[in-house]
Amino acid sequence: MSLWFALFLGLVQGVAEFLPISSSGHLALLQHFFRLELPAESALLFDVLLHLGTLAAVFAAYRRELRGMLRALSPRRGAGEGGERRLIRLLCLGSLPLVPAVLLKDRIEGLFTKPLFIGCALLFTGCLLYISGRVLPGGETERTAKGTHALGVGCMQALALLPGVSRSGSTIAAGLVLGFRREFAVRYSFLLSLPAVLGAGALELWELLKEGFDPSLLLPCALGAAAAAVAGFFAIRLVQRLTEGGRSGLFAYYCWGAGALAILLTILRGA
Repeated sequence: MSLWFALFLGLVQGVAEFLPISSSGHLALLQHFFRLELPAESALLFDVLLHLGTLAAVFAAYRRELRGMLRALSPRRGAGEGGERRLIRLLCLGSLPLVPAVLLKDRIEGLFTKPLFIGCALLFTGCLLYISGRVLPGGETERTAKGTHALGVGCMQALALLPGVSRSGSTIAAGLVLGFRREFAVRYSFLLSLPAVLGAGALELWELLKEGFDPSLLLPCALGAAAAAVAGFFAIRLVQRLTEGGRSGLFAYYCWGAGALAILLTILRGA
């Protein structure tokens, strides 16, 4: 795998992972229509390092919040400063819907080769974003949000395992519809990604350790992961700014265009 190819895929992953446009859907469409596929011997290593890059972006963007949650877990603390302990409970509740979704892993993976489905899923993501951009801002934060709210957002995260359904887009939209304050909807969405990414990365790391890898692939894969981390950090900042300004619906038009193009190309190729 060339350095330039790894850099390109890392940038796509970093941008699409955090912008509400579905990284899984975009990578699957690139592979299908342009045959931009990773060599089999480097795919697993690249996925593991990309997960590390994704984690690095979220850690960098929310380092203060994460430090606060760590301090809140200290046995020396009482209720936890600023509602951090309550936020931890909400994140745990929001992660629960992923557990049964893992049982459908094989069926979900089969959808990555179906561009027509991915195109329709992108249209669905666009509808979610359009609705979220027109919802009146709520006032719920980690201090007032209910456990059922967290589960609702978590169900949307589980739905986003489908290629073409944006994880950040669906969870932010769900939070806004449920009455979250805009800033909290974005923050909760990205913090909620940490358990999911850690779990997926741990499973892939275990497979990698069992199968082994070619050390010569470390440099291009690490470069791709670094590109994903840097691009992801700035993508998070962009989503924060647009959502807090009530302009998250702008991404709906992109998703509609990308979805319609994927559907059109699939039909033309089948004709």
